[in-house]
Amino acid sequence: MDQTIILFSNTSWYLYNFRSALAQSLREAGYRVVMVAPRDQYTERLEQAGFEFIQVDMRRSSLNPLRELLLLRRIRKLLLREKPDIIVNFTIKCVVYGTFAGATVPGTGRVNAIAGLGSVFSGHNWQFRLLRLLLNNLLRLALKGTANYTIVQNPDDQRYLIDNQLVKPDQIHLIRGSGVDPEKFAPSGQCTVPVNTRPRVVFASRLLRPKGLFDFIGCAQRLNDRFEFVIAGEPDPGNPESISDLELQHLVEQKVISHLGQVDEMAIMLRQSHLVVLPSRYGEGVPRILIEAAACGLPLVAYDTPGCREIVQDGINGVLVKPADHQGLDQAILDILEDQPTYARMAQASRKLFLAEYTQQRVVEDTLKVVRRAASSALSDHHADTESPFQ
Repeated sequence: MDQTIILFSNTSWYLYNFRSALAQSLREAGYRVVMVAPRDQYTERLEQAGFEFIQVDMRRSSLNPLRELLLLRRIRKLLLREKPDIIVNFTIKCVVYGTFAGATVPGTGRVNAIAGLGSVFSGHNWQFRLLRLLLNNLLRLALKGTANYTIVQNPDDQRYLIDNQLVKPDQIHLIRGSGVDPEKFAPSGQCTVPVNTRPRVVFASRLLRPKGLFDFIGCAQRLNDRFEFVIAGEPDPGNPESISDLELQHLVEQKVISHLGQVDEMAIMLRQSHLVVLPSRYGEGVPRILIEAAACGLPLVAYDTPGCREIVQDGINGVLVKPADHQGLDQAILDILEDQPTYARMAQASRKLFLAEYTQQRVVEDTLKVVRRAASSALSDHHADTESPFQ
């Protein structure tokens, strides 16, 4: 095939943990796959897997106009040098910059994978409203073009982008999640709550305030005499919503939660757990941890927010709680863990839902279809421009 495809993200961590299977499938399909991201502790793993890697320095939270213009210029120079047939952009900032830069490179198709619109699109204060207005205008420009396709993970985001005329209905695709391996993430074989030990309740995520970390801590303070509460994950210094290392240390010292740190073998940890709780208050794509937990046959508890409500079917494989309803969050945990028949039914339903909608194979196959469509559109556009008498 001899076509080049660039996967562009704001962290190597994201590309390794969420898109390695896609990259491998693209390589097996004959593409030359190039990873583009800032260098971090996961870059070496991408290179060890045999992928080309190009470092691009970017600050996720930067709002400095000069720095951002220079970044856009560097990305454009990179694309002009590599001449990719397709660039796949992950996260909002990469979508905007990668698409603007890609539009200036003839014959380059763009695929924009938006894994949740985030707190900017769900917040209600004046700063969020102002940023939302700015981002809407940027996305409206970035997502246009016949060789420009958008992937979202939940219907709420799909409706928002269409209703606000940010993307045409025939150029947006709903693909739920980033894919999880059903063999690696599989149930332990027991759909029961332990009787002689405290059941383990897990929060696994970057330690961000909007993820509901302190809501989970509140549950631990109220219910830790009945259940073991565990946090897996680390602060994210590049995100202004992250807690600090000092805050984390203080939480651990209270001895109401255990902190596992960054867990590389999530499947093993989940098979040793009994319930996953994610009280996220902002719009996500479909949270990876909820998909992994469902794959392992665990019941789920989450706030009723975009993305979470896709994988948590209320009363079937878990419980959806009104955001900020702390009493409701406590009660959901109690209702599941203190009723063996309910627990067993929800555990089985989680695995069944996962197999129907969220397997790695399904997500990769659906994404490859969008990539091929974007490549075909870009090639057609390039031929039309080349043959036009007005060039």
